[in-house]
Amino acid sequence: MAYIMSDLISIDHWAVSHGPVKFQMGRSLLLGFALGGGLELAMGCSARIATPKAELGLPELKLGIIPGCGGTQRLPRLVGTSKAIDMSMSSKIITSEEGKELGLINDVVSFKDLLTVSRLWALDIAEGRQARLNTLQRTDKIEPIRESSAILETARQKVLKTSPSMPHYKACLDVIEEGIISGGYAGVLKEDKVLRELVLSKSARALLHVYFAERATSKVPGITDCQLKHRKIEKVAVVGGGLMGSGISTALILSSIQVILKEINYDCLQKSLKSIEVCSPAHVMPLLEIVQTSKQVILDVLKFAKIIEKVPIVVKNCTGFAVNRTFFPYMQGADMLANLGVDVFRVDRVSTEFGMRIGPFQLFDLSGYNVYLAVVKGFAAAFPDRTFQSPLLQLMMENGHTGKKDGRGYYLYKKGKNPELNPSVPKVVEECRRLVSIIPGMLK
Repeated sequence: MAYIMSDLISIDHWAVSHGPVKFQMGRSLLLGFALGGGLELAMGCSARIATPKAELGLPELKLGIIPGCGGTQRLPRLVGTSKAIDMSMSSKIITSEEGKELGLINDVVSFKDLLTVSRLWALDIAEGRQARLNTLQRTDKIEPIRESSAILETARQKVLKTSPSMPHYKACLDVIEEGIISGGYAGVLKEDKVLRELVLSKSARALLHVYFAERATSKVPGITDCQLKHRKIEKVAVVGGGLMGSGISTALILSSIQVILKEINYDCLQKSLKSIEVCSPAHVMPLLEIVQTSKQVILDVLKFAKIIEKVPIVVKNCTGFAVNRTFFPYMQGADMLANLGVDVFRVDRVSTEFGMRIGPFQLFDLSGYNVYLAVVKGFAAAFPDRTFQSPLLQLMMENGHTGKKDGRGYYLYKKGKNPELNPSVPKVVEECRRLVSIIPGMLK
């Protein structure tokens, strides 16, 4: 049930509440979570009352669009320009307690007291003891224009570096700026125009596909639709404390799961734990592959994946499973381009301009050369006619380059600084080309 107050001027088909949200007498009651449209509607009310640990956020940028229903305008007016940009750009979800500290939530009360307290707030608003606020007209939380402009420019520069191929990030900042300069109502009009354009964009279609694909992974025919009930997992044993084992253990600990880690080589364990900070191990990567086994075990792990905030996929027991099976050709392609004479740094630059977070050669540095060489060996045995074997990484190691963990790879790594191109790499690549000679006579 929802009664929308008159100051919520832009309601259309995007204003969808994702949680049990009620609006009465100019104040909103938030139970559980209010994400996207739910929070946008709530921000249109004079006051917001929430239960403890209720989740709040505007995650629309993850879907290739921007917040609607005045969300880009009301959030800065409730929490300030800087905090609003941080929440919007990161799609960050906060708790009701954090929301109260920021000024987004007026009060946090127990579920038992929620209706009673909200009725008192409603009476106070109706009888004039509390102000009936039009959020779009508030300016007290917004930083001065010059300061807000500086905040917006910093955010734009960050977007250019991290998401250059995602137009909706810059569009969101432009809409926020319009509201700060020209007023909330002008900002809402621009928001509506931009949102209608973005929803038809390639980025939005692609990100919406990813969103629904991730949600579909939790439903496995014959497993999640049968009468089985999942068992609670309270303790996990990890065998092997290498890079992957240490990463898995870290992911579990971060989710407050008790872990027993078995590793016979103490030096290996120590080295892997140090590498966690600089590599892309299991505690960072979102995907969790579940190798087909009994239905009960698959169901248990599907539920467990949600607890540790991973996206689960069920795969058959085969070389590479799903991730490496699809990712291996990408890395092989980069290796082949290098041996065909394409500059490795150009490959990375073009890859990131396309939309990849980092290029393949920087990824070699992060994941570790030995890991990739072991993967190549496995793929060459399973798929000899599909594997391109190059001595490039072996030559890199022989020349003292082992990747980010030791500070020297295709790039040079120094603490607190951005990676720099390694000037000695072209000579190593040239030597590799001479040995491989994909096109005879290309290099004399």
